[in-house]
Amino acid sequence: DKMAHLHIVDGKNGTDTHLVPGEGDIPLRELFMELNEIGYKGNMTIELVTNYINEPRMFARKAINNLRGVLKN
Repeated sequence: DKMAHLHIVDGKNGTDTHLVPGEGDIPLRELFMELNEIGYKGNMTIELVTNYINEPRMFARKAINNLRGVLKN
């Protein structure tokens, strides 16, 4: 009940990688199910980092599409 903002980022287990959400090891579908179960109503931000600086629109679109796919099912 104290969390008001969440950064959505993905990565590989055991590393500090920042990948487009849906391309790493974080179980996003389960994360969203749990957030729904606890009634989370705060904000969420898709976090894209330095690797995507040259093509931000392409990677942002890819991240949004990946998350939409996770949320559909």
